[in-house]
Amino acid sequence: MSTQEKAILADAEQFAHKYILDNYGLEVDFTEHKFTPVDLDKSVGIHGHVKGDDDQKVFVLVKYDPLKVETLSLPEGTEKK
Repeated sequence: MSTQEKAILADAEQFAHKYILDNYGLEVDFTEHKFTPVDLDKSVGIHGHVKGDDDQKVFVLVKYDPLKVETLSLPEGTEKK
């Protein structure tokens, strides 16, 4: 992974973490990521789980130019604050 991709991923993970915490009250750990090909979109898909529960899966698609949550998948029953 390039230095630029590492910086983009760090920013996207921080943004997604804050978004989920602020809007849903969940602490999450991110474990995997995949960049969308740049010719299609400037986004990164980030997989993880609720902190302390590996079975409670989380997925977030973050557009990184500018930072914006495009898609969010949280455990069933999770409600917005």
